[in-house]
Amino acid sequence: MRAYVLGLDGATFDLIAPWVSRGELPNMKRLMDEGSHGSLMSPLPAHSAPSWSSFITGKNPGKHGIFDFSEHVDGSYEVKFVNASRRQGMSIWATASRYDKKVAVVNVPMTFPPEKVNGIMISGMDAPGIDSNFTYPATLSDELKRIIGDYSLEAGLWSYINKGEINLAIEKQHETIDKRFEVIKYLMNNYPWDLFVSVFTATDRVQHAFWKYMDPRHPSYKLEEAKKYGDAILDVYRKMDHIVGYLLDHLSEDTVLFIMSDHGAGLCSNKTLYLNNWLCREGLLEYKDFRPQQGSGNSQRLKRLLYTKLLGGLPRDFWKALPRETRDQVRRRFPVVFNKMASQFFFSRINMDETKAYAEESKNFIWVNLKGREPRGTVRPGREYEEVRERIIHGLIGEKDPGSGEQVVENVFRREDIYHGDSFEKAPDLIVTFKDLGYVPRPSYTVAPDVVLKTIPRLELEKSESNTRANARHLPNGILLMRGKGIRPGRKIDGAKIMDLAPTILYTMGLPVPTDMDGKVLESAYQESVLLEKPISHDSVERPEPAVQDMVYSPEEEEAIRQRLGDLGYLE
Repeated sequence: MRAYVLGLDGATFDLIAPWVSRGELPNMKRLMDEGSHGSLMSPLPAHSAPSWSSFITGKNPGKHGIFDFSEHVDGSYEVKFVNASRRQGMSIWATASRYDKKVAVVNVPMTFPPEKVNGIMISGMDAPGIDSNFTYPATLSDELKRIIGDYSLEAGLWSYINKGEINLAIEKQHETIDKRFEVIKYLMNNYPWDLFVSVFTATDRVQHAFWKYMDPRHPSYKLEEAKKYGDAILDVYRKMDHIVGYLLDHLSEDTVLFIMSDHGAGLCSNKTLYLNNWLCREGLLEYKDFRPQQGSGNSQRLKRLLYTKLLGGLPRDFWKALPRETRDQVRRRFPVVFNKMASQFFFSRINMDETKAYAEESKNFIWVNLKGREPRGTVRPGREYEEVRERIIHGLIGEKDPGSGEQVVENVFRREDIYHGDSFEKAPDLIVTFKDLGYVPRPSYTVAPDVVLKTIPRLELEKSESNTRANARHLPNGILLMRGKGIRPGRKIDGAKIMDLAPTILYTMGLPVPTDMDGKVLESAYQESVLLEKPISHDSVERPEPAVQDMVYSPEEEEAIRQRLGDLGYLE
């Protein structure tokens, strides 16, 4: 048997189910009727980097070591972007390659640099650009350009929205989908494969940018704007449904089709919890004593510095008027200016000598300033470490919305509660999840100085009225649909986790499941006769040389990644 995996980043049954009922997604309905389906839970937090890495390896983040798009630099307060070379454990396509199966992998996040597989690979959004070695074999990129034209890693949705070019943003998103579909069809028809994995990220991107136009519950919802852009998300799902229909019509009978997402999505409010300001209020973090000039926040000062360095003080309107490609080239010409920006934003204003815990602000992570691990640690391992964590957990869970009086934080997990494995020590000390339609973590360097300083009023739960911020958030409930020979029709799959997909796909292909995978074969999706005829087998895992050697981004490449993540709304 062969397996085809179609990944729809961020897709959710919360949207698919009602649209299927309305007849908007006929091919999704066909899949649900003819195959098995259910929610697919992602690891916490429900971020793309750890979720896709769990899909790729069949392991929890404590084993594969990817907790976000960046990680702490050992022995410092700096962060660096990560890629597939930092991932521990064999990928599903490397395992298939070991058994002489032909594989094709297209646009899966966290696949740069590309592996030397028994087949072909096109890296995903963590590739610095199409001028990098983002394909295997390297000649594949020239072949695609010759046959299809220029390939696009991402549509850059937010870069257009931030300039007010909303219609152009929608147009570019659909152009990217169409181009990627052309590539997929070409590879399907011109290369042999037993396992084909392709991912479309448009579902995630359009949800982040256009949820407020669709959902009347969103505080920024406006009827006039909804009339213009209210179907933007549905239109992308319709296009994905068309692609599903193509696969249903063209895949052979010996191919099982998997449709999945790395996480779900839902409305987020315009309310913000500034985690570092909260820690400061609780006496666990100390800001340095600095006071920006009146009316000029730290972020604005830094922005002016960057514009001065880049363009000799030319007006910002001139910078905004430049084509996006030109701006990208200019940024790459001045990597030194940008190289340390993320670390400076996160930590430069914190007095670590007087701080017990700190956050990376735009993430759900809190770190204890631990002696022996951090260069200026203040908290002793053991009892004091646990006391600090318990104090944070108790305080955050007790935080109430000043308007409704409802709980803001749903839970605060200790890292050992949800992770295990050889890479466990790379995990943050605490992981925060938020309730319902509530608050999101955002960086305090984006707000006015009186909010940044420790002398701010007690109220920390601020409202963000920005029209260019992500207005949908990630939720852990992704989607899974399976259809093909031996798959039960109309079956509801319960309790599936994203790390179950790797062993399930290997089983479908008649391959043994590596014993070090955390995931399990989703037996409930298969007909009993299949399980009897083809019992699940396992194989002990030797530790081979990594498929890709550890690769650190150059300053130019790191800036390209930072720019893309910023355009996607991951960095604010």
